[in-house]
Amino acid sequence: MRKLITLLLILSFFYACESIDGYRQGYRANQIAQNTEQKKPNYKIFIFQHPDFNFSSIDPDSVIIYDGFEPRRKYFIVGKILINEIKTPDRYAEKQEIKRKVAAIGGQAVIIVDAKVETKEFGGNEIYGAVIPRDYWIEYYPLRSNKITASGVRRYGYVVRWIKEIDKEQKAKLLMFLFDEVSRQIKNEIAELKKIYPFAKEKEVLILLTEKDENGNPKYTVEQAMRISHERNRKK
Repeated sequence: MRKLITLLLILSFFYACESIDGYRQGYRANQIAQNTEQKKPNYKIFIFQHPDFNFSSIDPDSVIIYDGFEPRRKYFIVGKILINEIKTPDRYAEKQEIKRKVAAIGGQAVIIVDAKVETKEFGGNEIYGAVIPRDYWIEYYPLRSNKITASGVRRYGYVVRWIKEIDKEQKAKLLMFLFDEVSRQIKNEIAELKKIYPFAKEKEVLILLTEKDENGNPKYTVEQAMRISHERNRKK
C-alpha cells in the first residue's frame, strides 16, 4: 500500500511540474507578445490622393499641420488623411510620418477637422492552469489573462496646397477643373476673338485670366488677355 501511495505521489509531482512549466511557458509567451505589441507604432496613417491632381513630392519639413485650426491662406484640397491612434501615440514620430506621407503626394499642409473616440476590450480569454500536489489529492488553479480596455481615436482631415503657390500652368488646369462650365464659355469667346488675334494661345490666355489685381478681382478681360498673348507671340 505504501508503495502504491508513493507511486501516486511521484506521478502527481511529475504532472504538477509539467503543468507549472507549461504555465510558465505560457506566461512568458504572453509577456513577449505584450512587449512586442508595445514596440509597434500605436498609430496608423492613411492618405487618399485626389484623382485629378498629381504633384511632385516636396520637402517633408515644409509641411504644416493645422490640428483643429483653419489656415488663413487660401488653399485647395489634393487629398484626405485618416489617422488611427491606439492609446497615446508618440506625437513626434506621428507628426514626422504625417509630414513624410503628405509630402510624398505634394501636399503642403494638413488640416485635421474631426476626431472620434472608440473603446475596445482585448484579452481575458486565455486561461493558464497551475497544478499543485497535496498529500492525497491535486489542486488545480485556473489563471485567466488580464482584460485590457483600450481607447482609440480616429482623426480625419484634408491634405491641401496653397493656391498662390501653384505654378501658372496648374492654375490654368485648376481654373478649368473648378469652373468647367465657365471655361467652355471662355473657350467659345476665345474662338471668336481668334479671328482678330490669330497669334494668341489658348493656354496662355487662361493663365492670364487667373491673375488678380490688388483688390482680388480679375486683372484682365478675355479680350485683353487675347491681345496680350497675340502681341507676345507675334513678335517671336
